[in-house]
Formats: sequence, C-alpha cells, structure tokens
Amino acid sequence: MNTAVRRRARLTVGLGAGGGTAVLELVFSVLAGLALLLVRAWPRGERAVMRPVTACARRLIDLVRHRLRALLDERVSASYEPAGALRYLATRWALGLVGAVVVVSALVGLGYGTFFLYGWAIIDIDHVDSLVLSSFGGLFLIFLCLQGAVGIAHLEGQLARHYLGPGQQEALERRIEQLAVSRAGVVDVVHEERRRIERDLHDGVQQGLVALGILLGPRPAQRRPGACGRSAAPGARTERTGTERAT
Repeated sequence: MNTAVRRRARLTVGLGAGGGTAVLELVFSVLAGLALLLVRAWPRGERAVMRPVTACARRLIDLVRHRLRALLDERVSASYEPAGALRYLATRWALGLVGAVVVVSALVGLGYGTFFLYGWAIIDIDHVDSLVLSSFGGLFLIFLCLQGAVGIAHLEGQLARHYLGPGQQEALERRIEQLAVSRAGVVDVVHEERRRIERDLHDGVQQGLVALGILLGPRPAQRRPGACGRSAAPGARTERTGTERAT
C-alpha cells in the first residue's frame, strides 16, 4: 500500500515537473522553428543555426531524461539523433501541459475532498448534504486524476522511446551483445548435456563390465547332491554281495 502511494506521489510530482519544462519546450520549439525557417534556403546558415539549436536541445533532453528516470522510472538512452530530439521537444510540450492540467485538477479535488475536515473552522456550513456531495466529488476527481496520471506517464515513456530511442550504431551493439550472451548460454547448456551423457555412458559401461565379469568369472567349487549318491553306490553293492555269499 505504501509503495503504491509513493509511486502515485512520484508520478504526480513528475507530471508537475513535466508541466514546468513543457513551457520551456514550447518556447524553444517556436524559436528554433522560426530560426530554421528563416535560413531554410541557405544551407550554410542552416548549419550555423543548427549548432546552437542542437546544443540547447541536448540540455533540455538532459532535464527530460533525469525527470523520466527519477520520477517516472523510464530510462532513456543518451545516444539519440539530434533530429529525433528536436521532434521530441516539438511534440512533448503538449503532453506536458496536459499533465500539468491533471496535477492541478488533482489538487483541486484534494481541496474539495478534504473540505469536511477544515471547512467547519472557516465558514458557517448551513447545508451538510452539500458539503458531503462536494467532498465526494472531490475524492472522485482525485481518483480520475490518478488514473489519468498513470496513462500520461505511459505515454511519456512511449514518446521518449519513439523519438529518443538508441541510434542505429547502439542498436547494433546491443543486438550483438544479446546474441553473444545467448550463444554463451547455449554453449554452456551443450557442454553440460555432453558431460551428463559422458557420465551416464561411463557409469553404464562400467556397471555392465562388472556384471559381465561376475557372470564369466570362476565359480567356487560346490558338491552336487548326485555325486554323493553315485560314490556311495559301489560300496552298497559290495556289502550286498558279501551278505548274499554269507547266506
């Protein structure tokens, strides 16, 4: 519960700060657009104007990246194209102003929603039902503003990833790194499986050889029951012969 409340508070502060930077972004977009429009037909002058425009855009983007990381948990790569930064600043100011309106509405809702706590000490309240309805309306406005803050924060992240995503070089490097990690994992799995198969084969063959040696090895001498009977038979016949002769 406390984590959710802190997260919503961070979202509110982040949108409020975004509303403040939206004014700077709007002013910068208007001035940069006019400057580039005036030198549009002069390539040399356009390159000269682009240098300070790009430098100012990078400073504003640094503020945006810090705000997104600290308050909205959105991480934006430092490797972005200058053209993408200019498009982002020219687009983001509208979303920032909407976020500021949401924050102001939430504060108004908070004032109305908690009016029943301090309104008794400020004014004389004649209609209690009006006080209850206004408090309920303020709390409902806070709920709507919190939901809107989550949606605007999501749009902020999508907009930043769209315009300030990693450049082509960084994207290729990340892809190569991911492939290297995946390949290392596959090689480890293959080695582990090969060692398991070798261990199973070694243990199975060894057990088979031991069993075969037991089966083929010399057995201990054992006296058969029939041998004793056969050896006693001649003696019995001799005794019977002597008895017959005596009779």
